[in-house]
Amino acid sequence: MTIPSSHPPRLTIDSSLKVESVIVGSPSISQQIMSRPRQHASLTKDEETNAAAWEAARGAGWGATKWGAFSVLAGGVAYALSPVYRGLTIQFKVYIQMSGMILGSMIEADKRMIAYEHHVRHQKRLRRDMEVWRRYEEDFERRGTPGVGAESNVKGRGSDV
Repeated sequence: MTIPSSHPPRLTIDSSLKVESVIVGSPSISQQIMSRPRQHASLTKDEETNAAAWEAARGAGWGATKWGAFSVLAGGVAYALSPVYRGLTIQFKVYIQMSGMILGSMIEADKRMIAYEHHVRHQKRLRRDMEVWRRYEEDFERRGTPGVGAESNVKGRGSDV
């Protein structure tokens, strides 16, 4: 008896296309990470996953700080203006403060993860497009098409360069 899987089918990504650096100069950290093949089934060795986790952690820290400051200000205003808030126990006031910090960390971590995902997808698309473009350039150079080639090696027929 086969139990139907509730998981969607896995997408396989061809990681054989590797580009040393898209931009002239030293490659950024994200380009260095994304140029290496992924280590599937290993959370400790997959650098892309670790980089995403660190980005989420930075977002969570910043969100907790930002929303925590707001919660402190709101608590101060509530203490000054509300007799109900003044009558709350210190434990409940700490709970309210922590709730604001946790909410802020979740929101900011999610926001950073979405931005990081878009950044990674954009970089992968650029690398893929650059590889296709390089293949076209190599094909045109092999055919001897005049005036078409890589920027570093543009030659026409009969040029002495």
